[in-house]
Amino acid sequence: MSVLVLLCVGFALAVGVLGIGAFLLMRHGSSSGSREGVLPSVAAAPALPPPPPVSREPAFFLRLEGESAELMRAAAARLAPDGTLTDATMRDAALELMRAIVDATHAWVGPAPRQLAADSPMAGGVVVALTARVARPIDTVLDDSQGIHLRTALSTLASLPDSELLGGRLAILPSEPQQGAPTLVPLDAGALPHSRLCTYCRAPMRIWETRCPTCGAASDE
Repeated sequence: MSVLVLLCVGFALAVGVLGIGAFLLMRHGSSSGSREGVLPSVAAAPALPPPPPVSREPAFFLRLEGESAELMRAAAARLAPDGTLTDATMRDAALELMRAIVDATHAWVGPAPRQLAADSPMAGGVVVALTARVARPIDTVLDDSQGIHLRTALSTLASLPDSELLGGRLAILPSEPQQGAPTLVPLDAGALPHSRLCTYCRAPMRIWETRCPTCGAASDE
C-alpha cells in the first residue's frame, strides 16, 4: 500500500513539473515573438537639397523700372552698344546686374535661350538680359525668387578669369507678356540684399530710405 502511495505522489509531481515547464516555454515563445514583431523606429534622415543646376551659357533676366531702368539702359549702351560683350565687358555687365538686384521686381535665371525674350507678368519698365559663354560650367540658382542667390551666381561669373570668359550678350527688352519665353518670377523682397518691405504698402524699399518710394509713407525703423 505504501508503495502505491509513493508511486501516485511521484506521478503527480512529474505531471506538475512537466506542466510548469510547458507554461514557461509558451510564455518565453510569446514574449520573443512580440519582441521580434516590433522593430525599433529609426528617424528618417533629412533629404539633402539638390545642387543648383550648372551651365556653360547661363542667362540672367531682371525686371527694372523707373530710375533703375534708365541707369541700366545707359550701362547697356556703354558696355554693349551692339549687344555683344567681350571678356572684359562681361565682368562689368555682371557687376552692373549685381548692383541692380536690389531694385529688381522680377527675375529669371537658367540656360541661355536661343532668342533673347522674356515673359514678364508686369507691363512697363524694362527687362535687362545678360547671357554669358564660359569655359566651364558654373552654378546658377535653384530658386529664381531669392535675390541673394542671384547675386552669388553673378558674383561667381564676375570672378572668373579672362581665359574662362568667352563673351556674351547684353540687351534691354520690353517688360511685357511673351508666350514661349522664359517666365520671370517675383523676387522675394525680404531676401534681397540691402532691402526690406514697407510697413504700410509692403513694397520693397532700400534699408537706408526714410520714405517708401511707392506710397510715400515715412519709415518707422
